[in-house]
Amino acid sequence: MHSDSFQVLALDHVPYEHRINPNTGVWLMRAHPGAVAFLDRVEAAGSKPGPWADQDALLAAFGWDRGDTNYHWAKPAPGDDFLAGTSWLPPGWNQPYLDRRDESDLYNGSADSYTDRPAVAHPNALHFMGMTATARYRDMHSLAV
Repeated sequence: MHSDSFQVLALDHVPYEHRINPNTGVWLMRAHPGAVAFLDRVEAAGSKPGPWADQDALLAAFGWDRGDTNYHWAKPAPGDDFLAGTSWLPPGWNQPYLDRRDESDLYNGSADSYTDRPAVAHPNALHFMGMTATARYRDMHSLAV
């Protein structure tokens, strides 16, 4: 995290949906007045129902261009002090699990949405996003043994 930042977040890069957005799954904050003020803004933004409830409130707090109703074309918009006080983690901190993506294993999205996502050889963390619990357990287990 940059010394001038009060928080650091991972980013989702989804070329298939022409989307880049913060991901609340990897989010660290310092004990800092900016962090408290930002969390107040996230709470005030509220959220839409559904699987993106937390992400949507974060995007609203940043003033992010949220794209269409499915967040396709989401991208940063001109920011404010909160965006300026945010550091971004490299892709290895939010590496999507890309193996065995099959429509029957997903509860939202499509297998195609994992095409061309940034990947690193040795990620710090794997993100088993959008998978059913059974598929997630199966694939996590196969990597652990």
